[in-house]
Amino acid sequence: MSSAIYSVDVPATSANMGPGFDCFGIALQLYNKFLFRPLVEEKGKLYFRANFSLKQNPRTNLVYKAFAHTFEYLDQAENMPGIEISVLSDIPSARGLGSSATAVVAGVLAAGAVAGVNFRLSQAIEIATYIEGHPDNVAPAILGGMTVSIHDKQGIYTQKLEWPEELAILVGIPDIKVRTQSARRILPKNIPFEDAVFNLRRSALFVGSLGKKDWRGLSVAMNDRLHQNARASLIPGLNKVLKSCLDAGAIGAVLSGSGPCILVATLASHHNSIKSIKNAITHTWKNLHIESEVKQLAVQKTITKIKRISEEEFKKLSESTWETVYTY
Repeated sequence: MSSAIYSVDVPATSANMGPGFDCFGIALQLYNKFLFRPLVEEKGKLYFRANFSLKQNPRTNLVYKAFAHTFEYLDQAENMPGIEISVLSDIPSARGLGSSATAVVAGVLAAGAVAGVNFRLSQAIEIATYIEGHPDNVAPAILGGMTVSIHDKQGIYTQKLEWPEELAILVGIPDIKVRTQSARRILPKNIPFEDAVFNLRRSALFVGSLGKKDWRGLSVAMNDRLHQNARASLIPGLNKVLKSCLDAGAIGAVLSGSGPCILVATLASHHNSIKSIKNAITHTWKNLHIESEVKQLAVQKTITKIKRISEEEFKKLSESTWETVYTY
């Protein structure tokens, strides 16, 4: 059992990306940082630091639950040490940017490191998916890049795709929140056959267009009939904002995950268009009395790895950055 201190930066993710409901996802260069210090002599103890306030017992936080579940998965629950967890969150929660997935991935990777187990990437994705429920966010959070994932009774299958350098990604972040549970409940139980075919065709076109750098094809592909219309009732002005992006020159504009953030793809070389899209997002939501910001985010291409850090680095980060401390 390792007593080393570990650090991991887990990227934000955007899922669905239009037609790829519950299967497409992409990792973005916006991170939540997690620190883990095992407390070998304080078994059962939890110290939790964060740059945000908790409303619930930190033992119910996903990062700790993922850490504990992974020890159970490894049949080492009895050996699990106490743990000091520090979280520095830069990814807004309940916005459709995979904040909960970062906590799950961090907890899984940390448990493996503390237990001295080198997970295969597929194994880490499997454990994280079991906790999160879907692989569309955890897969890119672990693998980086864009991923296509399938989860069924046979297991999980994931492929990583190359995101073209020519494409820039903008994320519109309104000052509202949508809980994933609410966004799930509002989805229809059944969908028309033609809507299923609509998304199936566009999912195939999406992948083909990325490979061939067919921006017109990608524009056609970045549409959806499975979840966006249903969720629009939870997000004031969603359809107006998406249309304003297209009118400003975007290749595609879609709901990010379950929302309320939006993801916009456009050509990186079209600087005037990027500026117009940013203005369109903020102005459209402002007209609805909703403040928002727009971030241009690069794709996180590399695999997420947990690393050992020194006691000095841990203390520096913990003492200067995290102000809220919970002890259980």
